[in-house]
Amino acid sequence: MADRRLIPLLGCFVLFASLSGGCERVNRLKVYPVRGEVTVDGKPAAGARIFFHPEANLADPRALRPIAIVEADGSFRLTTYLANDGAPAGEYVVTVTWPTKAGADEEISGDRLKYAYADAKKSKLRVTVKAGNNDLEPFRLK
Repeated sequence: MADRRLIPLLGCFVLFASLSGGCERVNRLKVYPVRGEVTVDGKPAAGARIFFHPEANLADPRALRPIAIVEADGSFRLTTYLANDGAPAGEYVVTVTWPTKAGADEEISGDRLKYAYADAKKSKLRVTVKAGNNDLEPFRLK
């Protein structure tokens, strides 16, 4: 008898879960593909972490910050909601860190760039993401 009383409750839970998931998708900002490249002294910065900070909301901890990890060839594709989906249109300040260790079993530590590009308030790296495909000029760091 107790099982029968749980059925309506379970139905309500499933309905709520499906509606709330739908709301999240509706409230998402539209994103556009963003591709780029990062080199340091002319060599690919494989494993570097790229963050795009919305220029208008640098101090807002809830603002979306699209991210990417640089591939072995130096290329990257931004992710906001789903892998490689891109970023919302807008103006961004870009930060880059390049961990000294970043293997699957290694702890991430240090920054080969000595944190020169790690602070959004000091970074001089700027990008505009527009509606459509965005192939960025390479970031050539030293």
